[in-house]
Amino acid sequence: MTIERRPDGALVFFMHVPLWTSLVVLAMCLGFGCVFAYGLFFEDTTSVRYRGIDAGFSLDPWVWKALFLVGTLGMLAPAVVITLGLLRGGKPHVRMDERRLTLGGRPIASDVSVRWDDIASTERYRIQHAAAIKVRARQGKNIHLSAHTFPVKGEFETLCHEIETRVGRLGRVQA
Repeated sequence: MTIERRPDGALVFFMHVPLWTSLVVLAMCLGFGCVFAYGLFFEDTTSVRYRGIDAGFSLDPWVWKALFLVGTLGMLAPAVVITLGLLRGGKPHVRMDERRLTLGGRPIASDVSVRWDDIASTERYRIQHAAAIKVRARQGKNIHLSAHTFPVKGEFETLCHEIETRVGRLGRVQA
């Protein structure tokens, strides 16, 4: 079970993102980045002519190089971020103690904490046929949680019920 009750009374819900999804996105970013890098570093000229396709304008070679550079950076940057996240590791979790709700342990993003009395609203919605919840604080912080990242069925509903109960008891949510 991925719910842990700590000695101080805090509840910790551990999240899970399958490794294969990160690897597929990493491979796609690296693949497209290499295609753009190939266009940036190599010039292939052929005698093939396309008929019937005339946009009426032509781009200078330096514009093409700039576009390929933007494409290369745009694809390799997420690949580097994903790789750093995989190397850093960490156990993403949601921690609920007496004073605050904390989303922490994510590989690249910093931890986000919201005090129970600072929560302005909670909103339930769906993402790709799975339940999700948005916790909005008065300071402008938002915490989005989705059932996709909780491996045990029913655990996300337990988390949402616990959040809504604590917000109703400890917070000042305006309906």
